Amino acid sequence: MIPDVQPGLEGTRAVITGGASLIGAAIASLFERSGARVVLGDIDRDLGHEVADGAGERVSFVHTDVQTTTTLIACSGSEQAIKVESMS
Repeated sequence: MIPDVQPGLEGTRAVITGGASLIGAAIASLFERSGARVVLGDIDRDLGHEVADGAGERVSFVHTDVQTTTTLIACSGSEQAIKVESMS
């Protein structure tokens, strides 16, 4: 079962590649509900925008192909993801 919120995410930023997938969308929604700003990266533009629009106001989308360094850098360096926090 997915929790309603994840403690400790308030004010953090996350980049989720594969963000338009079911798992990516669920993680984005959980992080957003927990107070994080989220950038979704995915190769599917239409679905990526759809998922971001439905996931909350702190979620944005950047078209990303993880096989291409340029688009991966664009995703992680986007205005919304200037500071990326990692979770351990």
